[in-house]
This record gives sequence, C-alpha cells and structure tokens, in this order.
Amino acid sequence: NLERVCLLGCGFSTGYGAAINNAKVTPGSTCAVFGLGGVGLSAVMGCKAAGASRIIGIDINSEKFAKAKALGATDCLNPRDLHKPIQEVIIELTKGGVDFALDCVGGSETMVGKV
Repeated sequence: NLERVCLLGCGFSTGYGAAINNAKVTPGSTCAVFGLGGVGLSAVMGCKAAGASRIIGIDINSEKFAKAKALGATDCLNPRDLHKPIQEVIIELTKGGVDFALDCVGGSETMVGKV
C-alpha cells in the first residue's frame, strides 16, 4: 500500500536516525520516546538496535502501545492517565531519569516538559 510505504521515506530515517546518529544511544541506556507515530516508532526501533535496556514510549493515544511494545518499547505511558506530570513519573519509574529523551511530537508543551 503506497500510502503506508511513503512513511519509510522520511519518517523511518528521521526517527531511527535520531536515536542512532544524533542521540547516539548507548547499550544498556534508558530512553524515553515522546510520540509514538511513524517517527516515534522508528525511534523506538533505533533505541532497541542501539542496545538500550529500557525504552519508555509516551503518547496520549494508548492504542499505539501494543505496536510500540512489539517494536521494542519496554514501558508505555499515557500522560492523560497520570495524576502528576510525566517528567515526575519518569524520574520515579527510572529512579533518577533517562539517559536519552527523543521528542517525536514537536509541540512546545512536550519540549518544555523534557527540559
């Protein structure tokens, strides 16, 4: 289906490349991927390929979690289901925070929360 294949042109290389080439995810690291669309799922695959031991997928659509886990996410969080800010939950979940955070949403609210 050509409508789905077109995502491979830029979506895959953007997400996967962000993890491998830009962030340079390291083996054994913990990663958070914000947004689990085409770019985010590709980032999850890049984190897994780089050897990350924990990959936390974050999205406001919980229906994306099954695919994210199938591609390598170890945990998935929906900020709308939480009773505190996502960054606090991630710090508690990881006992201090992540080594790499990849923004695959691009919204200012998401970016401010990661800083």
